[in-house]
Amino acid sequence: MLSEALIESTINVREILTISLRLFEIIDEQNLKIIESLYKFGPRNIMKLSRATGIPKTTLYNRIKKIRETGVSVEPLIDASKMGLKRVFVKLHVNSGKLTTVYNIVNNIPWRRMVVASHEPYDMVFAKFYVPADNDSIIEKFLRKLSTLRLIRDYRVYETHEEFFGLILSSKYVDAKNKIVKLPWREWFESIAFSNAWKQHVLPLNILEEPRYEIKVDVHDVKILEELEVNAFKDYVELGKSLNLSPTTVKHHYVKHLIGYGVILGYVPRVTIFHPEMTKYLYGIIDFYDRKSMLNFINTLWNTPIMPRFAKVLGDHKIIATFVIPKSEEVKFLAFMEGLVRENIVYGYTLYPIIIKALSTWTIPVEMFTERGWLSGWDVIVKVIRRFLKKRNEAYNKKIH
Repeated sequence: MLSEALIESTINVREILTISLRLFEIIDEQNLKIIESLYKFGPRNIMKLSRATGIPKTTLYNRIKKIRETGVSVEPLIDASKMGLKRVFVKLHVNSGKLTTVYNIVNNIPWRRMVVASHEPYDMVFAKFYVPADNDSIIEKFLRKLSTLRLIRDYRVYETHEEFFGLILSSKYVDAKNKIVKLPWREWFESIAFSNAWKQHVLPLNILEEPRYEIKVDVHDVKILEELEVNAFKDYVELGKSLNLSPTTVKHHYVKHLIGYGVILGYVPRVTIFHPEMTKYLYGIIDFYDRKSMLNFINTLWNTPIMPRFAKVLGDHKIIATFVIPKSEEVKFLAFMEGLVRENIVYGYTLYPIIIKALSTWTIPVEMFTERGWLSGWDVIVKVIRRFLKKRNEAYNKKIH
């Protein structure tokens, strides 16, 4: 039985504009169309964006510039398996007094993709790694080293499919005129529990198939991808100047390799709707009873305001997900999840509040790629561990003298 607490909510953004994100200061129907179209067409085709939004090119350029100034970025959604890379998520249980050291070590090894620390409890670090498929034992070796040094007490490793991220900032959830964000809890619940949303194909990849790992890129491709992860709005001329390549060469590698081989699946605007000080960020794992339940959950909540990221665990009905919940909606979110447990949709879930200011993300590690493939990077990892242990010991010695 669905809890009566799960009614549709609206978040009045006008009340928090003085401390809220600058995006809502400029949001209107046209800017909403632009952000939604950036998701469909990416930032590289102004003509398509202009036709889709009905906005002249000059006006479109100016509006995109203002949108970017509010902090909205656009990033390529990539299939790392086409680069010969596996995706690995790790949960680290840190020993007392070692959190900062472990966080800094993980945040400086070459294969880290994302690192964040938990808020409650204060002894957890979560990390996402891209690791060479032909040398995937390197992360296990690294974690055993941390354990041997008594920096961590235990850890859990999950190999996953590609992580999907993004948010379609559309009129379905955002009332641009009244500055209101809609959270239809009951509609989401009923879709997950009772609909056939699992039959829909909403993702750019089939997450039920095991990835095939093969290197389809060269050094130029990887460098171009790194540039696009930093600034996806760069055109071929700008990319060429950054990489000392001709625009023609850049276009060839982009069109024939990155797009042609399916390395870049599309582009996703990274949009933050709720102000960080008024939001709880949750990170963890959700276990479902079966495939249908898992797909209903994913297809309903992906690209909604509350679930900006998720990755399916390989060989299991589990996902690792990030949830962004306004603090005023915590009770409804709890009722929502508990209702799914009672309906035998969700078998169990563990979500940790994370410190958003401790969230660190990185681009593809270009420095580890050569014409012969990916380096293991173990020598770099050892140097990082030694450097931060030395800093920790020096800081400790200063305190006691």
